[in-house]
Amino acid sequence: MTSPGVLTAVATPGYACRAVAASGKGRDVTTWKERHDAAVQKQAAAQKAYQEATDERAQALIDGEAELGSQAAVARELGVTRAGISRAINALKNKQA
Repeated sequence: MTSPGVLTAVATPGYACRAVAASGKGRDVTTWKERHDAAVQKQAAAQKAYQEATDERAQALIDGEAELGSQAAVARELGVTRAGISRAINALKNKQA
């Protein structure tokens, strides 16, 4: 029996040790700060990709409006509200202004 306050197990590891390094010989040890910085870089890349996709979608909606004649026609074709179409288009136009 252990006395109170004696550490017998660690509940939370200092870093995840499930991954295998590129060398295939175990995990490369990284600090929490390195993992944080890597996660921040991933978030920035994801945000950039999201913004690019949003802009591409809005441009496609503008093209659809030109082809079909109105935002309402685009909305009907896509099964969404005209307000959503208008918001996306206006956001792109405001960004470009």
